[in-house]
Amino acid sequence: MKIDISIEGLPLLVAQFKQIAQSVEAQEMENRLLEVGEDLRNKIQREVPKGETKNLFNSIVCKKFERKIKGNPAVFVAVDRKIAPHAHLVEYGTKGLRLAKKGVMKFFVAGLAIFARSVAPMPAQPFFRSTVDREESKTVSRIAQGAIEIIERASK
Repeated sequence: MKIDISIEGLPLLVAQFKQIAQSVEAQEMENRLLEVGEDLRNKIQREVPKGETKNLFNSIVCKKFERKIKGNPAVFVAVDRKIAPHAHLVEYGTKGLRLAKKGVMKFFVAGLAIFARSVAPMPAQPFFRSTVDREESKTVSRIAQGAIEIIERASK
């Protein structure tokens, strides 16, 4: 069975989409992405286990990707491992970890540097992935709504 489909006015529709795309400012979308990303960062920070150092709390960041191409704004929320290199140990826990003879881990507890060759068993205390998973649909919805608002303004 063969089905033929034709769309009338397709060139006009494509031209209108191009015009809208050119009139949408990447900066507007980047600002919306930052707003949503910072909100997600704040929610993740609220889930940092109590008793942890401020380093883990402060390591949750929201930053813009550097734009190599005009347009295409992007933002990410992540753990800055320079501030909290132990974040993965808190998130996933440990079964007890022994490093190679030359390996040494460095931690800061109450402002004091601590060096260790091993880590005792510790239960997982998920704070990052669990929050991202829980907030995913709301975050995507807010980004989509922002894009719709920007496109609607641009099309007027």
